[in-house]
Amino acid sequence: MALEKLPSKIKEQPLPSLYPNIVNELINQHLIAQQAYKENLDKNKKVLSEINKSKEQIMAKYWLNSYLSQQLDKKNLKNFYFYSTKVIETTGALGQTKHAAASSNCTASVKLNAT
Repeated sequence: MALEKLPSKIKEQPLPSLYPNIVNELINQHLIAQQAYKENLDKNKKVLSEINKSKEQIMAKYWLNSYLSQQLDKKNLKNFYFYSTKVIETTGALGQTKHAAASSNCTASVKLNAT
């Protein structure tokens, strides 16, 4: 939620006291954007390049969210839970296998192969 990203000074204020500032900022942004369109900045090569970069980032973000949400069905969640609990059971607090944790001079890594 957007509220969580706000600085603590702002979060401590009651929401109704924030509304005038939020509305003012939105109006200012809209008026500035209108002026930019009047000056044809939407046709500027640098601006268009920035818009395309932002568009690609937004498209990638939404595609990834969509893909991941499709992968989160009950079967996959159960498999992940089962696999995760098995890894936790066989590793110590530092992620070392029980055998490796018993030896103070030995480190071990567990290679996780997701299926």
